[in-house]
Amino acid sequence: MRYVVPAGSVMALVLPAFSSRWFKKAAVLLQQAFHQRLDLSCFTVSQAEWVANRFGLSIHLNTLDTLAPEWQSRFDPPLSLLPYPDYAEHIAVRTVEAETTPVVFVVTGSEKALIGGAGALLRHFRFYADRMEFSRLQVDCRPLTPLRGVFFANRADSHSYFNFTDAQWEALLTDHALWGNNLAGCIPVHFPDWPGTAPWPEPGEFASAESRIMWEAHWRTQQAFCKHAAALGLSPAAWMPLHTAFPAMIPPELGDPRAGILDLAQTEARSLAAQLHEALLLNLPQVERIWLSPVLDPVSTSPTASPSPNIVLDMALRLRESFEQHGRPLEIWLGTSGYGEEPLDALFTRLAHLTSSAIRALICDPEDPSFVQIRREMPLPIQLLTAMPLSSAVKRIQSLVSFDPEGEYVFSGDVPVILPRAWAERFFSSAPLTYGALGISSGSHDEFVRFLWAALSWLPQPELDEIMEQYGHWYFGAEAAPCIRDALAALEAAWSPPQPQNREKAEEALARLDQAESRVPPRMRGLAEFRMQLLRIRALLDLALYDKSLADAQLVDRLRDLASCHASEISHGRICQDLLKWVNHFPDESLAARFHELGELRRALFRSHNLHVQAVDRIWNPSRLRRALAARLQAALRSPAPGEPQAFWEELRRGLPSGGEEPGNDRSSAGSQA
Repeated sequence: MRYVVPAGSVMALVLPAFSSRWFKKAAVLLQQAFHQRLDLSCFTVSQAEWVANRFGLSIHLNTLDTLAPEWQSRFDPPLSLLPYPDYAEHIAVRTVEAETTPVVFVVTGSEKALIGGAGALLRHFRFYADRMEFSRLQVDCRPLTPLRGVFFANRADSHSYFNFTDAQWEALLTDHALWGNNLAGCIPVHFPDWPGTAPWPEPGEFASAESRIMWEAHWRTQQAFCKHAAALGLSPAAWMPLHTAFPAMIPPELGDPRAGILDLAQTEARSLAAQLHEALLLNLPQVERIWLSPVLDPVSTSPTASPSPNIVLDMALRLRESFEQHGRPLEIWLGTSGYGEEPLDALFTRLAHLTSSAIRALICDPEDPSFVQIRREMPLPIQLLTAMPLSSAVKRIQSLVSFDPEGEYVFSGDVPVILPRAWAERFFSSAPLTYGALGISSGSHDEFVRFLWAALSWLPQPELDEIMEQYGHWYFGAEAAPCIRDALAALEAAWSPPQPQNREKAEEALARLDQAESRVPPRMRGLAEFRMQLLRIRALLDLALYDKSLADAQLVDRLRDLASCHASEISHGRICQDLLKWVNHFPDESLAARFHELGELRRALFRSHNLHVQAVDRIWNPSRLRRALAARLQAALRSPAPGEPQAFWEELRRGLPSGGEEPGNDRSSAGSQA
């Protein structure tokens, strides 16, 4: 049976007579969601006041404990919860008939899960310009893992979140909770980004008045992040590198002040780090979980960056003991990325002899070489968590003709791509074996990946096509949703090897986005606009990359033809002169302008000049290759040494791809680290 709720209808959100803040929060979020999507009059009433035939549609928010007796018999079979407290987030959504009124139940096993239950309900509603539709619902879902969520990075000039306002964090975290997550992590400070800044202990020191103003604004948004997360039932967590500090706080004898890195082999440096971490956490009172990383980069696997596991463990135990004295117990997670076999053995030996559960979890990227050993040998009482970067899944996307090929690749952290199947494979390679599969998000461009990641975290999992269409329903409306699904699928297909060669798929994605944009209901255009720009820029970038591949292939072919010339021609320099003339007139200026325009579009979209914006500029530096070739050719022609042109030519031959290799082949690696 299909229900239709016309615009202008009346809806009741029915809560238990004595509602907790989680019931009220879920009701508020539902009201906001309906208001953003359709003209509905929404009322929140207690169950004692509700009259079934008064409203056109009613929704009950309940846990099993608060469900009214007259409705409990409606469930066949009865709801049952798994016997683990972490799985009390079991969610059920049902439609029943109450006289002539459709009643939708959102029933959960725990109060905090009501927000995720509201999101589960929204996934099944279809919004049009003049109505809302839904079918008879019988949905039961439970989490795949107890912990689900993302760590949001905010490094200056490299992540889109750095300039987020209080309102932006609230909107992002609201979606995060409605998608069914229960943890939100932040990377509160990248200490080396703040030279001259030492805000703790008060009153603090700053390099300038401007530095102080920037810091205070930044820190307010970090506190807002934790406040909004806690208010939404998301457990606030923080990632903290153990061996970094504000450069202004580091004496030269204790580390590298310029880089903000402490030498943790020294007792004084460890003491300074402990003081800093305690001060940081005292200013973030909502934080419940700490991910202590022994490396500077949360996804780095460089063993040279990792202090001894004994040092890391001692610092973790000291931090936990200090906060227990403050009456604030913290759950400690230890990062393990970058450790080899012997350091891990030493860590496991010490963890096995701890008399308390001071360390709750070990956390590792499943693509770290040590992941298999960690999963096999870690002490049983400790949980295993995984953390994966969500920005991209492509290792190398484009090779340039160069004398230094390794230096001319664009790497995965530079260009966000949409590869749902690759991400699903990454998720399922580790998530079922862990206490939680967490993501690391470095900017708003990866929103769809976060949506996908959250959907995969619940059982039963939707098909990938269904997840893509649900994303369209959530932000673009029912009529636009199939077009959004097809656009996402085309963007994924455009990156099928060899890539980025598939112009047809990139053009198809743009056509589908044009169709979707014309079908977005007026009330949902605010939700759709930013996300539509993200997807459109992605497709435009694919087209530009395709044309760039063709241009690079033409250059390679021309150089290969010239490289086959007779040595006598090379020795007289004529061929170098011909090549120099051709290189200086290589037709790439229009393509360069397109990449410049894309950079400006991303700069305007993110309102910052961060590295994700700069990456578009780096992909196409219009004269880099030409300038390098021209400079070497001119040097060869000017050289008095008779063999110099031929020496240059031999070097060029060695740098060229073989005749059978196409640009872009064998450059992709789905599942690599960002």
